[in-house]
Amino acid sequence: MSSLWFKKQSNTKMTTQLRLEHFEERALPASLSLTGTTIAENQYVGYLVGNFNSSIPLGIGYTSYQLVSGAGDTNNNNFFIAGDQLRTAQMFDFETTTSQSIRVRAQASNGQFVENNFNLSITNVNEPPTNLALSNTSVNENSVAGTLIGLLSSVDPDAGDTTTYTLTTNPGNRFQINGDRLEVAAGANLNFEGQQNFYVSVRAVDALGAYTERGFLINILNVNEPPTNTGLVGNTVQEGSPAGAYVGTLVTYDEDGGPITYVLTDDAGGRFAISGSSLVVGNPSLIDFETATSHSITVRAIDNGGLYHDATFTIHVTNRNEAPTDIVLDNASVSLPASAGALVGNLSASDPDAGATFNYILVNNAGGKFQISGNQLRITNTELFLYDLHPTYDVTVMVQDQGGMSYQETFTISVSYTPPSNQAPTNITLTSNSIPENSPNGQFVGYVSAVDPDSYVAPVISLQDDAGGRFAMNGNNLVVANGALLNYEANSSHQVTIRATDAQGAYTDQTFTIQVTNVNEAPTDILLDNTDLPFPSLANDYVVGTFTALDPDLGDSAQFILTNNAGGKFKVVGNQLRVANRDLFLWDLRSSYEIRVIVLDGSGLPFDKSFTINFNV
Repeated sequence: MSSLWFKKQSNTKMTTQLRLEHFEERALPASLSLTGTTIAENQYVGYLVGNFNSSIPLGIGYTSYQLVSGAGDTNNNNFFIAGDQLRTAQMFDFETTTSQSIRVRAQASNGQFVENNFNLSITNVNEPPTNLALSNTSVNENSVAGTLIGLLSSVDPDAGDTTTYTLTTNPGNRFQINGDRLEVAAGANLNFEGQQNFYVSVRAVDALGAYTERGFLINILNVNEPPTNTGLVGNTVQEGSPAGAYVGTLVTYDEDGGPITYVLTDDAGGRFAISGSSLVVGNPSLIDFETATSHSITVRAIDNGGLYHDATFTIHVTNRNEAPTDIVLDNASVSLPASAGALVGNLSASDPDAGATFNYILVNNAGGKFQISGNQLRITNTELFLYDLHPTYDVTVMVQDQGGMSYQETFTISVSYTPPSNQAPTNITLTSNSIPENSPNGQFVGYVSAVDPDSYVAPVISLQDDAGGRFAMNGNNLVVANGALLNYEANSSHQVTIRATDAQGAYTDQTFTIQVTNVNEAPTDILLDNTDLPFPSLANDYVVGTFTALDPDLGDSAQFILTNNAGGKFKVVGNQLRVANRDLFLWDLRSSYEIRVIVLDGSGLPFDKSFTINFNV
């Protein structure tokens, strides 16, 4: 019975073996393919390269894919397989490598498998320029157009690409780019005393339009400049004045500041001298009105750098003078309404000195209602009469002759008044005229009101000049229209013109100045003027470089804090980056170290940035 069972089993195995061999002869050949074999450079980690497709003869069950060792497995570690997807395990750079080789196995659940190696191509992608730099960031004040500030440079990963430089931020169009040269532009008017630095932004663009931008702080260097505009306050002297008598004060404008020394290069034959900044009498016997009524002198103003400016002045000699004795006003009546500046009457004076000249001054102008122009008494503002209407007003006039001797007299001005048929609104008022910068649209600025002398109906308020779209009217409320345009650092005030219109269409316009108040803003950048640490200079407290913070709020304070000090190797003292412990470098010697610094402005607003410190052994 046992022999029969074994014979049956043997026959069954033989039949199965024959069927299997027959199946293998008819089965399709094994195959393993990938739908995609190209990868653009700089793609993210996990980028899908393609999907695997396979055919495994005699394979039964689920097919899995894996990276295996063997021919073509050179770059297996740069990829991973998720299901039937081939994905990248790193980013690729065309300029470094143009191809990758992997080996993949497709295996069925019953162990049958097929392997294949794949060559993947890395394709080039245009990349923007990098490492945008400016060789120099300072220029002397008053430099002429075309003066070189610094040379621009950048690195383009794409070999053979060309780079063009343009200015994207150029305050006042003071600068220009000529090829790779950052230059002073025409009309720049670089003045150290006006502003010591300007922030510019440069864009480096390659041939296909890819670009990078970087800002630079251009420092204006001070250059000693000669004094200008020497003036003399006081240019008359009376005959008979003693030696040393004061004549006038010399005043000179020098952009650089500092002391000014005055000397006389022409003292009018010894008649005058200098005492400090005062012009005084030198030889009084030579100053005689009957001989000469004026003398010319030349004053040299010398700064502490030896530069100077010469100015010539005429010193007038006056006769011994007597005061005027009378003032006459040829008309003393006013008929209202009248326009501002309307003539009331002409003034004339009597003086014992023949040929005397006069200057008329209002000592009492009746609350601002009258003014003097030359020798004419005129109305200043007719509206002032409407709020203080009297039949007469007293004004007091002082007359001064050419020697400063004076006389004054009071006149009574009679006023007659005929009300006009219709008057335009008056007294446009704005309750508030300040707004913080960056205020939201719709923010209340102030309430506007006006008075109509002819009616109890309030005039209609409208905005005639909205300061370039910055403001709008909401009823009688002046509100913010575009808060993005309210920037204290760009302009601390703006003017709006408001119109009040009455029911008859008569209107009055009035211009108000809206003050923009400052709001603290966070710093925008940190600069480090040196990032190289030479080995011979390695010592505790060695100053590596100086930090500078860029802050929209001019004059704001800055506190620098290291949040990554490269394992204790560096420290910050004030605004200086220094070596903290030289021994730490010996135990951790590298070609470069990464640090990170945060800057806090005066109100604690932060900005942080990383720097690479290069260690040159």
